[in-house]
Amino acid sequence: MLPADPWANGCRTDTSADGQGDGEVASGGSGRGGGQVASGGPGRGDGETASGGSGGVDGEVALSGPEGVEGEAASGGLVRVGGERASGGPGRFGGEEALTGSVRVGGEAALTGPARVVGEVVSAGPGWGGGEAASGGLVRGDGEVVSGGFVRVGGEAALTGPARVDGERALAGSVRGGGEAASGGLVRGDGEVVSGGFVRVGGEAALTGPARVDGETVSGGSVRGDGEVVSGGSVRGDGEVVSGGSVRGDGEVALTGPGRSEREAAPAGSWRVDGGVASVGSRREDGDAPAGPRWVEGEGGELAVAALRAHGVDTLFTLSGGHIFSVLHAAARAGMRIVDVRHEQTAVFAAEGCARLGRRPAVALLTAGPGVTNGISGLATAQANGAPVVVLAGRAARKRWGSGALQEFDHIPLVAPVTKDARTVTRTDAVPAELRALTATAATPHRGPVFLDIPLDVMHRRASAVLRPPLPVVPPAPDPDEVAKAAELLATASRPVLVAGGDVWWGGAWEALRHCAESLRVPTFANGQGRGCLPARHELAFSRSRDALKEADVVVVAGTPLDFRLSFGRFGDARVVHAVDHPALRATHVPTAAAPAGDLRHVLDGMAAWTGPRTDHEEWIRRLRARERALRAAERPELEHPGEPIHPARVLGELIAQLDHDAVVIGDGGDFVSYAGRLLDSHLPGHWLDPGPFGCLGNGIGYAIAARLRHPDRQVVLLLGDGAFGFSAGDVDTLVRHRLPVVMVVGNNGGWGLEKHPMRALYGADVAADLRPGSRYDQVVRALGGAGETVTDPRRIAPALRRAFAAGEPYLVNVLTDPEVAYRRSAKLG
Repeated sequence: MLPADPWANGCRTDTSADGQGDGEVASGGSGRGGGQVASGGPGRGDGETASGGSGGVDGEVALSGPEGVEGEAASGGLVRVGGERASGGPGRFGGEEALTGSVRVGGEAALTGPARVVGEVVSAGPGWGGGEAASGGLVRGDGEVVSGGFVRVGGEAALTGPARVDGERALAGSVRGGGEAASGGLVRGDGEVVSGGFVRVGGEAALTGPARVDGETVSGGSVRGDGEVVSGGSVRGDGEVVSGGSVRGDGEVALTGPGRSEREAAPAGSWRVDGGVASVGSRREDGDAPAGPRWVEGEGGELAVAALRAHGVDTLFTLSGGHIFSVLHAAARAGMRIVDVRHEQTAVFAAEGCARLGRRPAVALLTAGPGVTNGISGLATAQANGAPVVVLAGRAARKRWGSGALQEFDHIPLVAPVTKDARTVTRTDAVPAELRALTATAATPHRGPVFLDIPLDVMHRRASAVLRPPLPVVPPAPDPDEVAKAAELLATASRPVLVAGGDVWWGGAWEALRHCAESLRVPTFANGQGRGCLPARHELAFSRSRDALKEADVVVVAGTPLDFRLSFGRFGDARVVHAVDHPALRATHVPTAAAPAGDLRHVLDGMAAWTGPRTDHEEWIRRLRARERALRAAERPELEHPGEPIHPARVLGELIAQLDHDAVVIGDGGDFVSYAGRLLDSHLPGHWLDPGPFGCLGNGIGYAIAARLRHPDRQVVLLLGDGAFGFSAGDVDTLVRHRLPVVMVVGNNGGWGLEKHPMRALYGADVAADLRPGSRYDQVVRALGGAGETVTDPRRIAPALRRAFAAGEPYLVNVLTDPEVAYRRSAKLG
């Protein structure tokens, strides 16, 4: 007896011969089946024991002798299906008494003797069968009648012999007829007629003779099952053909003969379900999972890898540790890219960079204890940037918890404040489901990091589990009235300004942004990763003239917090509209005139569709454009500064001349990167990465790793302060080992410029703000296998950059800059 929906109940079984099919168990011999046991002999079912023809369904066990089952006693061929019990003697049956081999299936029951059936009484002669009479064994059939046994029709079945019906297995004359009744072998099933056995037509079929099923022709006990399972012959399932008693199960195969088990050879038609992905008759090499649920079997690490691959993850960023060996080996066998780094902070930053550039979840794999604590800054940065990072971690074993095991540490209280959700999984077979749920949480607006740790004993235990497709991620729909209110404010303002933040990029809303700006004729500024969402050369794109925010009468900020980068949302007397991707992000510390929340594509497109009154903005645009040109012209002396020590702006002036239109630029530093943020233009969305509002240094090499993997054919430039370089210098080794050419440019002013100059202004002196002047960071890179040079003459910057771009290896240009030049900043930090 099997449950109606093998995916919903997490069980799958095959009949006919001994065998194991990567998470499936075939009857007639012992086997391990991911928490379920197939009949015919002893078996282990994920901590459950079944014997003597027992059958476990939905993680339960049925026995032919006395046994404790979920705290209940049952005997004589008890069947546990869908949460109820039935027995060959008195037993617990959903609160009712059932006799003589009764079966509880999916909420209904059918018996060969007197029983309670959903409020009705049936007997071994004619009885109640869903409003119909049936004889020879009685039936409850949702309005269908059969004879010669009994059938529950409409998704569940209980038979006088084994059955496969709409998710079940059927043999020996049972029938599910797609809403029709049949007896004596002949069946009418969704318009098809077969004879000589039994059939379920309309998605599943099993027969003992030739049949026409769903437009396919099968014979000799074969089946066309649209992702269902049969036994005793070949299988036609979802357009694939297999033979030799194999099974096509909507993404999985369990064989009644020799099968594929992890790395063993498999005959034609089998499925590899050991963390890899394949399809019947052909192997999928792209790492993407087929549609629909499928079974996986293996250690916890193998289940984790299978779950991640089902979500399109093909790369792990990690630093090896004993608690994560299982995941590492499974990932290697599955062909995943493993980027091992020199500090866990870099692993999390690389995952964050990958997530930010690809707008999808990315994964860092950390070992227990210090591996996790080393990654905390990366998690906090991902939270501040709304990046869907999944951190998968090891954990000390449950069985020895509290005994002082190596690196025993409860990570959850530490990571919970910097994640959307943080969990420990305690059952091996639950690993895929936990990762599925957490990955969806990470990707759902407002996005953010999540955390899952797996105890060592859970990691190395073997289990089977259902691997389901990713959960859909649906952004909330904005209130059309709030959108209309925002549009009217912007359209009728005299001096409107639109600010686009990183969530415009995350939400794929850059075309909607352009549409909105052009339709309502609004000057537009970018913030953080919103850079490039409106190309720098667009007539409505502005960057230098940000003082316009103080003159505006309406400011619409879309997709970024009203934080210190935007004067905490206070723009003189302007009315403020805050458009966010989730209602929880609406600013509460300043009054807003409107606050549409939801999918930013719909918000911006909705604003663009405004057809009401509007004010002409062309004079305002002309004024700002003239100001923008004047400010750009005023930058030329610094960009071309001829003196020594080198002005930091001169470095950027030389870089601008060599940057491609689609170059990816990364900032990791203080004053030097502040200059870059002001002077460099972004022409495409998703081509600028900086630390974001958390301001954590050391992200640069991690981001550069991600950028090179994401864009192997584009320039990747990492701009570093000399202080920032010290946080992650060891990971130049990672760039070298993984052959990731990146151009690094260090603005080396021998100090912590972002602190040095403000401290002097406040106290008249600076404290703890100096580094060793003239440090040869290029020699550090050379020692680690890369290349580089130091530049002290501004005329040598351009040739050095040309060599760096041509090198095809990690190359650092160490430019000694003037320590007395201070970046002029106006942002209030608090």
